[in-house]
Amino acid sequence: MSSLLGLVSCLIHLGILAQCQDTSTLQPCVPQDDSGIIEISCKGYKKCDNNLVIEHLCDSSMVFDRDSFQCVDRISSVISCADRGQCNGKADGIYADEADKCETYVRCLGEAIIAHSYCPTKTVFSNAIQTCAFKDSVPPPCGTKTTNGTNTVVG
Repeated sequence: MSSLLGLVSCLIHLGILAQCQDTSTLQPCVPQDDSGIIEISCKGYKKCDNNLVIEHLCDSSMVFDRDSFQCVDRISSVISCADRGQCNGKADGIYADEADKCETYVRCLGEAIIAHSYCPTKTVFSNAIQTCAFKDSVPPPCGTKTTNGTNTVVG
């Protein structure tokens, strides 16, 4: 990232200027933990750096692997990050990707995936509360919570 008088932030990808934006109207980011990571997706990750959001993107032929924290070939990724029609027939919104055991979720707009993101480790996406949570607090098919307060084991 380079900066000019603190008003312009530029994304540099592989040493090439990729995108600039006016940062004078942006709210500073606040990291959720010491890593500074604020979002991990199949395309890369976003991190707080000097109170600004910095986006680290993989090449278009690769996906970001949460476990190794590297860009990998699509075939090498534990999570598929593939568009398997998860948004077909669905209203605009956010949905768990059940094919990835709900460890990822998709944002749908006009029946197309506009983002495919990871939940933090050991959590799954809950369609009911629209966020990632521990399995024992998420109802099936993503979690083990039941309506009577007991948990079930889901293979």
